[in-house]
Amino acid sequence: MRVLFCSPSRLDRTLGAPKVIMELAEGLRTLGVECDLIGPAEIVEGLIDARHDPVRYAAALREYLHKHAVDYDVVDYDHDYLPYDRSEFPAQTLMVARSVLLHYHFQDIRLPQPRNPRAVARRLVRRLLSAKSRAEQRRRTDRTVQQADLFLTLNHHDRQTLVRYGFDGRKIVVVGVGLHPQRLKELSEVSVEREALPTIAFVGTFDYRKGCLDMPRIAQIVIGAIPDARLRLIGTAGLFETAEQVRGHFPRRLRSRIEVFPRFDPAELPSLLEPCSAGFFPSYIEGFGFGVLEMLAAGLPVVAYDAPGPPEMLSSRWLVRRGDAAGMARRLIELLRDSQNLAQHRIDARNLAGTFTWARCAEQTLAAYQNARASKTPAAHTVLNPHDSPGPSEAWPQSLAAEQPSHV
Repeated sequence: MRVLFCSPSRLDRTLGAPKVIMELAEGLRTLGVECDLIGPAEIVEGLIDARHDPVRYAAALREYLHKHAVDYDVVDYDHDYLPYDRSEFPAQTLMVARSVLLHYHFQDIRLPQPRNPRAVARRLVRRLLSAKSRAEQRRRTDRTVQQADLFLTLNHHDRQTLVRYGFDGRKIVVVGVGLHPQRLKELSEVSVEREALPTIAFVGTFDYRKGCLDMPRIAQIVIGAIPDARLRLIGTAGLFETAEQVRGHFPRRLRSRIEVFPRFDPAELPSLLEPCSAGFFPSYIEGFGFGVLEMLAAGLPVVAYDAPGPPEMLSSRWLVRRGDAAGMARRLIELLRDSQNLAQHRIDARNLAGTFTWARCAEQTLAAYQNARASKTPAAHTVLNPHDSPGPSEAWPQSLAAEQPSHV
């Protein structure tokens, strides 16, 4: 089988969306699949990200696939950038739309935003100026999803949302992500037997989608209850580039307790997580939540919002209602104070991370391709998730799985 992956961003493993397909391609190659990958620069001179010129990128991708799709059994592309009739492309080639971060969630889930007058005014102006581009994006996405033979997504929230928007659930397949064996090995070297410190980790950018405006409230409650607690925020650079900008969101009296690492080399992550005993992840929208998986692998039980992404890894015991910063803080306090059970929770977290394997994701993706190619009708919906078939006691370490994972 020959597969072409079309990345809307430059092929860089430090970026979330390209990382997914680059590691997936590596896994598929071990199964004998021939994989090629192209980024925007390969089809549009000088373009490093499709978001910078989506219309031009979509048109260029269309022309590229007119010439080259016939050379592949599968063409796998982002769900926003191929809004053209299926009949334009070879019938024998499986056309697969993929969502790493589903656009429809941004219409349904309200993200916290700054409320000061200047920020509100800027937001209103941006909304007015971007109304046309947002409508065009919606049309592109609708058409791309409708015309695909198969839709691959990373979580069950995505599938439910797509079905609610009227798309055919029979051709939507859920396949999560997994840790590369070397990455799992590196993170697993973090000791879970050391004395726990009241340091809570977050791995991800510091922005509104990730819940950055909820973090000061979480910090206030946790540090108020556990005076020697600290927050360690790792990989924050993005909307706010510097550690000073990030700390500026927290009350002045707490800033000495907020450790910020705007950027890090992936090889440094195990040592950055070493002093931590738990993780938190107040994100409102994820494709999967790779930071959660990395913290679990380092032996950190993680409390997250019940939002798209993390419920693929965490049972309802470790989820709080989206936006409930106080509830997340209370759960973290309970966890840190329960020193007797915290050690077992850490072991369970690592065991759980080990079930999300890179190899299994490749096998599941290949099965999805093969099933869809074998059928002349839209692919029947198949839930391909490491924890879908077994019951909770089989699929989840007991202390992390008091209940079946929530996908609502």
